[in-house]
Amino acid sequence: LAQNYPNPFNPVTNIEFDIAERSITKLSVFDLTGREVKTLINKNLAPGHYRYQLNASQFASGMYIYRIEALSGSTGKLFQDTRKLVLMK
Repeated sequence: LAQNYPNPFNPVTNIEFDIAERSITKLSVFDLTGREVKTLINKNLAPGHYRYQLNASQFASGMYIYRIEALSGSTGKLFQDTRKLVLMK
């Protein structure tokens, strides 16, 4: 999971990540209270490089957290990573 760019942003930012093996992958955005405010992806992905755009025009200014969870189809291991992003309107 890479750091989003641009950061800070208004209102669109890019989030990139790599998947090493076929995995059930979920990419979500949370506010600072821990409430999930948006799910960008939640599906089985093939190995590769991915980029998603987050349009946060409906969000309030502030800091948010984005998290990826990837459950390996072959080993059953769960990978998680979390980063911060800042929306400045």
